[in-house]
Amino acid sequence: MDRDFLIALQEYSVLPNNTIPNSMSMEYNWLTFNGKAGPASTPLVMKQGERIRIRIINLGMDHHPIHLHGFTFWETGREGARQPEAIWPRGNTALVGVAQARDIEFIADRVGDWMFHCHLPHHMMNQMASRGGVTNGPLTPAEAMKAMGDMPGMDHASMHNAAVPDPNKIPLYPQDAFMEGPMMAMDKDVEKPETFGLPKNWSGFVGGMMTLVRVMQPEMFDKVMELKRQAGAK
Repeated sequence: MDRDFLIALQEYSVLPNNTIPNSMSMEYNWLTFNGKAGPASTPLVMKQGERIRIRIINLGMDHHPIHLHGFTFWETGREGARQPEAIWPRGNTALVGVAQARDIEFIADRVGDWMFHCHLPHHMMNQMASRGGVTNGPLTPAEAMKAMGDMPGMDHASMHNAAVPDPNKIPLYPQDAFMEGPMMAMDKDVEKPETFGLPKNWSGFVGGMMTLVRVMQPEMFDKVMELKRQAGAK
């Protein structure tokens, strides 16, 4: 392997207007890669042509069909044990059940920013829970879409009711109000070396149990590695 990654799948119940998980609830509504929900989850950065292994471990209580865009991979390991090559299945989705682990491998031969995510739609959104707390707060998805049509270019920070002057202070906003799109963008808030060079508003489309597999040409890869070195030196 040229590069070896680990993704731990985790899930929490975070009720509306709360900032910490409810450990007594099993109605999970916040799903993460390595403890972070997209777009805060760190993209996996690699150089074109490298052979990549991603180890996926399910620490939660739901099954997750983990899907990689752009590539067909081999499933080479289960529960930490490498499988005989003769039985490696090919695919672009690996079902990782409760308390299971799967190792996938592929050749990163296609330059691009490829989504890597659980393929259950509500696991790519997060905060699929009943609204609570203030009743005159952020817009519903339907209200948000109407507002977008009425006033093109509006960002998510401005799409709130006057009774809530700063919607960003509401726990779990904006993922409790919208699904995905430019109004969800928070590029600056999740900026790190691994996001260098992504297009404007990229973060509005990477939510929940999701991250990016970034296959880069050598020059771009070296630039990101240098940015990581500089960030680590501060």
